[in-house]
Amino acid sequence: LKLYPWFTGVLHAYFWLPIYFLFFNSMLPLEEVFLLQSLYFISVVTMEVPSGWFSDRLGRKMTLVIASVFLTTSYFLFVCSTTFMTFAIAQFLLAAGIAFNSGTDTSFLFESCEASGKQDEYAQREALAIRYGFLGTAAGSMIGGLISILDYRGTYAISALAGIMLIAISLSFTEPIQTKDKTKQVSFHKQVAACVHLLQDVKLLWLFGFAVFLLIINHIPYEFYQPYIETLCTSFDAPKSAPIWTSIHLTMTMLIASWVAGRSIKFR
Repeated sequence: LKLYPWFTGVLHAYFWLPIYFLFFNSMLPLEEVFLLQSLYFISVVTMEVPSGWFSDRLGRKMTLVIASVFLTTSYFLFVCSTTFMTFAIAQFLLAAGIAFNSGTDTSFLFESCEASGKQDEYAQREALAIRYGFLGTAAGSMIGGLISILDYRGTYAISALAGIMLIAISLSFTEPIQTKDKTKQVSFHKQVAACVHLLQDVKLLWLFGFAVFLLIINHIPYEFYQPYIETLCTSFDAPKSAPIWTSIHLTMTMLIASWVAGRSIKFR
């Protein structure tokens, strides 16, 4: 429980986030950049449910370790990538890391609180962890922006080092005690059917639709604002300053988000 906020902080120290589009576009044609992004999102969606089933069957700690290995491997591959195919493999591994972590991290925290008799602290601890995650992104954005002035690949190199830290933290976790009897768990297909059945609840269906909509409108700006800022900087004869401005933009966003996240339970 003490390590968990640091885990989320390191996990979300996406040094590459403010420059990844600029990096891809400096290596590949624009249409291939969008193909890479499509591959990433298709892979995340495809692996989201199987990774959750994997987490239920083999444990939270093991799944978080595997997610950390996927992320670290993808970062190393990005450093070495020169062709569309190698970039595509790196994107797939990045998506796998995100999918295997998604949901498992919150389940890990909830079950750890439950096993420690601290169920009432879960919401505040999750809010604190999300705050650390936003702060990690804010710090990573500024550091990544400065590094990318010299070389875009440097942001992925430092991300790989953070990934090694993430693996170490994951390995140091203690698997929470499962309250469910694994022998009574239903099959993968029945779990999927049960999830779909839950959407008959109108409130849950509305929240699901809202969450999907929010994810889409959150991600679309990240696909376009980086080249837009680069074009703007070029018009002022300062194209090399684009990574700094994209980093400042993302850092300001994340600092506001971290302030809200830390107080979200009070706002609720």
